[in-house]
Amino acid sequence: MSFTVKRNFQKFASYNLWTNDRLYRHLAKMTPDILTKNSGAFFGSAFSILHHILNCDLIWLNRFSKLPCDHELASDLEAYSLPSNLSAINYVNLNELLSVRGKIDKIIVLWIDSLSEDTIQMELTYNNSSGKSFTAPCIDLITHFFNHQTHHRGQLTTILSQNGDNTYKIDYLEFLKELKKQ
Repeated sequence: MSFTVKRNFQKFASYNLWTNDRLYRHLAKMTPDILTKNSGAFFGSAFSILHHILNCDLIWLNRFSKLPCDHELASDLEAYSLPSNLSAINYVNLNELLSVRGKIDKIIVLWIDSLSEDTIQMELTYNNSSGKSFTAPCIDLITHFFNHQTHHRGQLTTILSQNGDNTYKIDYLEFLKELKKQ
């Protein structure tokens, strides 16, 4: 199988779904007070970081819904409110957040599967959270989309480690090993 940008993004989308499921299961073992405690990380607590990641995913997916593809991304997103800001807390507990996260991760997989190589090479004009207009290649924006999640998951694993849980295995290479077993 030859390398394509789309295949690479498909792996990232599958990895995203796999690692979020694993990470949420580990976070569910934490007591609510530890989950909501300000850890000094961006956005404070693990619970706030999880919301930030989801908020940004929803914002980016709404931007990406303007791109041509075979999947009705905009229709999938109608069930979810666009966050009012990057740190909005829209779900009251981890179980509710986990349910939404799982659905969004599946939408991401379907959306990436529907993209053409030509669409990935297009440029997208969007407004950032301050309303400023930017135009950038989709390949860079989609890469940013996945890297942003990884950046904040790193903060979450630090919080897990600080609270005695070093048993999680969410490295990309762990994901690839598991893929080979299937």
